[in-house]
Amino acid sequence: VVEVSNVSQGYYLIEGYKFDDFNSGYEIQHEDRYILEHAMDLAFLVMNYDGFDRPPIVIKNNEIRLYITDRLVADFGDGKNTEERFNKMCSIYEEATTIGLDSGIINVSHDGYPGIRPFEEY
Repeated sequence: VVEVSNVSQGYYLIEGYKFDDFNSGYEIQHEDRYILEHAMDLAFLVMNYDGFDRPPIVIKNNEIRLYITDRLVADFGDGKNTEERFNKMCSIYEEATTIGLDSGIINVSHDGYPGIRPFEEY
């Protein structure tokens, strides 16, 4: 943990990562720490993308989701190959925005073909 702060300016909130304890200034020791590392990589990419303004990143059941809006979610799975998956997600998001599609789940949870599905099909 680098720092514990109640101030969110300059920071990116990542929700849902569960660990037993921590000490400020020391690395978090946890068997699934790679999920947090991938979520942090995603946060960095989002902060440097002009397409949206810091949507929440949520970790649940060792899967990373980016809540672009309350109606549009990107599923990054375990977050491996974060930059490649983020670029695919951005392409899908931009195309969806162009055609007026504003609801569903952008699935980039694996390294195969990404896509977008309505919530009912997911």
